[in-house]
Amino acid sequence: MSNTSFKRFKSNAPGTPYEYLVLLALTGLWVVLVLIVDPRGDFPLLDDWSFARSVKTLIEEGKLYYDGWNTPTLTLQVLYGALFCLPFGFSFETLRIASLVAGLAGGIGTYVLLRGASASVYVAVIGSMTLMLNPGYFQHAFTFMTDVPFTALVVISAVFFLRSLHTGSDRDLIIATILASCATLVRQPGLAVPIGFGIALLVTSTLDKRVLVRSVLPFAATLSVYIVHSIFIDYLGMTPVMAGAFQESIIARLEAQGAIGVVWDAFKLVEALFAHIGLLVLPVLLVLLAFWFSENRLASGTKRFLLAISPVLFILIYWRFWAPDLPVKIFGMAHTVIHGPRPWVAADEPHLFRQIIWILEITATALMLY
Repeated sequence: MSNTSFKRFKSNAPGTPYEYLVLLALTGLWVVLVLIVDPRGDFPLLDDWSFARSVKTLIEEGKLYYDGWNTPTLTLQVLYGALFCLPFGFSFETLRIASLVAGLAGGIGTYVLLRGASASVYVAVIGSMTLMLNPGYFQHAFTFMTDVPFTALVVISAVFFLRSLHTGSDRDLIIATILASCATLVRQPGLAVPIGFGIALLVTSTLDKRVLVRSVLPFAATLSVYIVHSIFIDYLGMTPVMAGAFQESIIARLEAQGAIGVVWDAFKLVEALFAHIGLLVLPVLLVLLAFWFSENRLASGTKRFLLAISPVLFILIYWRFWAPDLPVKIFGMAHTVIHGPRPWVAADEPHLFRQIIWILEITATALMLY
């Protein structure tokens, strides 16, 4: 097999004593921040009371139980939480520690993933800290919500998928597929990870029978796990009441708005999500841009083109994100830890806060497009 496009890049997976010190420093930073916040307190946060009740039932009664509140697949999340509760018994504090451990794993995994993708140590550290210090990620690490364990599994799965792209290793591919299946048993979007691998493999390899099988098999295996899980949950009569609510809302929108209206709403949602993701990874984007320019990775003609087109791009983004739609279109995608409660009125806003966030959104979207 020839993965020529990926083999052009040198894999820089951590392996030197210096890099182990870097990982130790990232771990220390996470521990210090956790201690500052103080995770103690035997009480639920957000919706994790529902997920925690499933863990409590499993620990005390030895059976899986869903109370109908949840829409994620959740099963592995419950087993993960129960594993932490086994030595000491159930408590929200113990489940919070489980999420904090997963949060650290996601941050370290991000460092390893970026190093494997040929990023320098500096860029990898910035990338890892961008995830760990992201307000939404950091906040949810102190809950038993599915967000952080799911993210950690996706990141670590991506590490092994990337290794398989570099080396063609079947072992790494199997491990990556298992981890993607685990992610899918926490939240359904885990299915997207093997899809991304399959597309990357097809794009970067000479197409033959083996490449085709390797590109399809991880997704087929992960989807099979998800289907078997759904059948098993349904057989036990444990299908949550809210299961399929998203699909039902789409059908209702189609009936009320028609196909064109739904497509337009989907476009606006993706547009806002794109800008929001750009804002959350803005530190990495700025560092990467600096490296591209300082190391002359962009041809001089390309640099001139980017500088020339920037004003036009900024005008277009300004038009798309013009207030008063801004809080709804952009902040509507974020958690309240980032933007505070809505609806917004003038008295709720710190001086120039909206304008500053708006400029950051423009910058992040422009860099994402570049």
